[in-house]
Amino acid sequence: MTQEQSREQSHQRRREQNREQSYHYTTSQLAQYYGLTGKGLAFYESKGLLSPRRTPNMKYREFSLIDCYHLYDSKFYAKCGWRYI
Repeated sequence: MTQEQSREQSHQRRREQNREQSYHYTTSQLAQYYGLTGKGLAFYESKGLLSPRRTPNMKYREFSLIDCYHLYDSKFYAKCGWRYI
């Protein structure tokens, strides 16, 4: 591998890490957006629909954009009368 290829891979990894870090939401942000409570989010988490990351001090949960998509899909299917979980 050349030095140029190595540098490009390093830049690409850094861009991916920045992209992942920019789309994380707190419990209160997600609950407010979807009209739920923290316990409501915990319910979806217990069913395996959400998999939040814990902050380093383990006090808070951080939800990813993928978690938002899963929650949106679940609420959409519920409105249609279908059970998603």
